[in-house]
Amino acid sequence: MLDNKSNKHFDSRRGFGGLAAANELRQNLSSEVKITVIDKKDYFMMDLVKLWILNGTREFEYSKKPLQAITKKGIDFINEEIIEINPQSKTITTTSKELSYDYLIIALGVDLHQNKFQVFQITD
Repeated sequence: MLDNKSNKHFDSRRGFGGLAAANELRQNLSSEVKITVIDKKDYFMMDLVKLWILNGTREFEYSKKPLQAITKKGIDFINEEIIEINPQSKTITTTSKELSYDYLIIALGVDLHQNKFQVFQITD
């Protein structure tokens, strides 16, 4: 159970669910509780937008939102890849550091590989 007594909540974010969870925690827990999002990407993109990119109606570069913006809400952001999660020691190892946590949310999300799909044109 999450509570205001724990001081570290980490969210390994790769999808909308992780970002939503971090925002929900921030709204409902004390400001003394540290909430951190870790992601190897430095941007967020709504899943619906990915469909527009795949069908060619929107460009990838203009659809990204910087994840650093969540720091304005009191959520820390670490832009690194997670190398290892050790549930026994409650630690996360990223490309440059080891972090401890009280609670961990893992939101895997999906990766968009637009160069692997062809855009199909339907003709009558």
